Amino acid sequence: MDCYSRHTWVFFLPDKSSTTVTPGFEELTSGIWTKFHHLKYKICRFWCDNRKGEYNNSRFRDILRATGIQYVPALPYTQHKKAVSEQMIRTITTKACTLLLDARLPAEFWAKAVQTAAYLHAHSPSMSNKGKAPFQMICNEKPEVHHLQRFGCLAYKWIAMSPEWGEKLSTSLTAGYYLGLCAPDYKDMEALESVYKAGHPGAGCEV
Repeated sequence: MDCYSRHTWVFFLPDKSSTTVTPGFEELTSGIWTKFHHLKYKICRFWCDNRKGEYNNSRFRDILRATGIQYVPALPYTQHKKAVSEQMIRTITTKACTLLLDARLPAEFWAKAVQTAAYLHAHSPSMSNKGKAPFQMICNEKPEVHHLQRFGCLAYKWIAMSPEWGEKLSTSLTAGYYLGLCAPDYKDMEALESVYKAGHPGAGCEV
């Protein structure tokens, strides 16, 4: 989370070991540099808890030193000093649960719900930013929202026509559910199709 704008990025890791967290942090920093280098934004400090392992190791500290990022761990028993980040985790989690409940989708799609919740938060006005969205604080322009669709609504995937099908009027679409703005991979789409074919009730809003 960016303390200035309250913009939040989400990464899903299989565990919290240093060998997993460090590449994720490198991906985050390179992504921020690629998207915002023209605005001359730079990560100055890295705030974290006092837990040892995923952050307090030589490889991670070497990356911070090489990129000029100051390492600022919290003191023991001072969880209140990172109240903003803890509240952000709660906010994103609550929004994700609300999206799943509204769409009536199973919990296996929680990661897509969290991604969508973080995206919606970045494009929504915030009291912490005096009514401005986190995206607006970083990019100095109002976010576009016309492309947003209801999470979990009915969606269709186009299927390339094959000569073996024979019938020219055969359907070229398969039904599924909309899982946010991140492009789904084939495994996600297959899971969506299986949920739809099983007759799971969705939100029913066509895209």
